[in-house]
Amino acid sequence: MFAAAKFVHLVSLGLVALAIANAFLGPRAARAAAPVRNELFAVIALFGRLGRIGLLLLWLTGIWMLFDRYGGNPAGLPATFLWKLGFVVAATIGVIVIDYTPWRHHPPVVAIGGLIADAAIVVAVLLAVLTFN
Repeated sequence: MFAAAKFVHLVSLGLVALAIANAFLGPRAARAAAPVRNELFAVIALFGRLGRIGLLLLWLTGIWMLFDRYGGNPAGLPATFLWKLGFVVAATIGVIVIDYTPWRHHPPVVAIGGLIADAAIVVAVLLAVLTFN
């Protein structure tokens, strides 16, 4: 079962990468002509939904693997695991700010929340590599 969880975890990371691509698509969509802008915003919305699904699956499969492999106790893992977990929490907070708070309608807040979430995920992946290498 660990292999299945790990597979879903890695696929979920790919879904989150789509949401990170929005950091590059958003500014281009804002400058695009109307018909193209509408299409790009539709793609951005799709990537955002897939990224949220991916983040949820990362949490679920991460917890699953932690319990399956380590009995739910991260005490035997290096400190980089706790740092990784902190960055995943930061990414999750960034997504919550972008999607579920009253500030979600303010482009500067969305941009900052997106940058925090994107950077936090990239750092979390780096720390995961260092933790589980």
